[in-house]
Amino acid sequence: MASPKLYSTVRVTEAGATYGLDVPLVAASCRMTGTVRDTEGNPVEDAKVMVKSDFNRAFSKGDGSYTIEDIFLKEDVFSVPYPNMEATYDCCAEYAESEEKCPMHCEYDVTLRAGKTKTHDFRLFDGEILINGEITDMNGEYIEGAKVEITDSAGNKDSYPTDFLGYYLLIANAEGKAEVKATCENGKDTQTKIVDLKCKEDFQVDFVLDCNKGNYSGYYRAFFEVGDPNGIGGAGYQSFLDEYDFTFDIDDDGMINGSGLGYSEWEISWRYDEYKHKERVTCKTGPMPFSVEIRGQREGNNLLLEPDFYSDAHVIWDCTPSGEALLHEGADFGVLRPSLPLDRVVPIISEEPFEACFTLDVDIGPTSTSVYCHITE
Repeated sequence: MASPKLYSTVRVTEAGATYGLDVPLVAASCRMTGTVRDTEGNPVEDAKVMVKSDFNRAFSKGDGSYTIEDIFLKEDVFSVPYPNMEATYDCCAEYAESEEKCPMHCEYDVTLRAGKTKTHDFRLFDGEILINGEITDMNGEYIEGAKVEITDSAGNKDSYPTDFLGYYLLIANAEGKAEVKATCENGKDTQTKIVDLKCKEDFQVDFVLDCNKGNYSGYYRAFFEVGDPNGIGGAGYQSFLDEYDFTFDIDDDGMINGSGLGYSEWEISWRYDEYKHKERVTCKTGPMPFSVEIRGQREGNNLLLEPDFYSDAHVIWDCTPSGEALLHEGADFGVLRPSLPLDRVVPIISEEPFEACFTLDVDIGPTSTSVYCHITE
C-alpha cells in the first residue's frame, strides 16, 4: 500500500470556469532552538547565535534560550527542497563580555531537517589568541627549557617553557599590544618583543637567545683610513671599520671561552675624471656581519684573548654615481676574510681592572688607525 502524501489544492479560474489542481506540499524550512551557556554552565544573555550559510540569527534571552525561525535548507545553490531534506550547516554562538576581552565563542556542525525543529545547545569558551614560536641559540640550535611569557593589553598573563624542539605555545585573551618575553633557563639572556594581537588570529614570534653568555662582556672597535675623502686632484680615500661585542668566561684553570657578533664596513672614493669633473665616485659595502670565537688564557692579572673570525658575508660594492666605477660596482669580491689593514685575529691583551682594555690612536701622514677595547666583569 502506498504511503500517504500531502497535497495542496490550487484553484485556477479561467473565463468563468474553476479547475482544481493538486500539487505536493514540501517543507523547505526548519527551526533551531536551544540554550547558550558559559564554561561554568551559567546561562548567557544577548549571545548571538547564527547559521552561517543562511545568515539567519537570533539573540539569547535571560535564561540563555534562543530560537531561530525559517531556516531555509539547501544542499547547494542549485538544489530544490524535497521531503525530509537534510543539510549540515556551520553554526556558531558568540558573546562579547567587554571591549577589553576577545568574545566568547564556539562553533558546531549541526544537521537540520526540513519541517523539523532541531534542539542544539551551545557552550561558550573564552576567546583566545594563540601565540607560538621557537627559540634557538646563536648557532641555530633549539633551546629547551627557556621560559616564555606574555602579558596582553588587559594584563592577562601566561607562560610556557620550551620543549626539546625549542617550541612554545601561549594564550592571550585581549586584543592590542602584548609583551612577549623569552628568557634562558640560566637567566643569561632575555629578549622582549611587542606584538599587536587581534582576536581570532594566531601569531608566531621566534627568538634567538645567547644562553652561553659569559660573566665578562667586551666591546671592540678598530678603524683604519688613508687619504682625504675631500682631497683635491685625483687623490683617493679608503676606510675600513670593524666593530663587535663579545662575552666570555674564565674557568678555574684560567682558560677563556667566549663568542661575539659584529660587522665590518668598507668605503673607497676618488675623483672619477679629474679634468672634466670635480665630483667623486664613492663605493661602500654596507655592514657585513661576522662572528667571533674567543679563546685564550688568564695569567695573573693579565688576559690574553685570541679571536677567531668567521663570516659568510660577501664584499659587494654599491657605488655613487652609478656607472663610473665599472670594476667595483656590483662586483662580488668574495667572502669577507681577515686581512690588513684590520687584522681581526690580532690577540687582545688586557690588564685588570678591565674597564678600559686599551685605546690606540696612531696618525702617520695620510694614514690613521684607531683601536678601542672595553671589557667589564
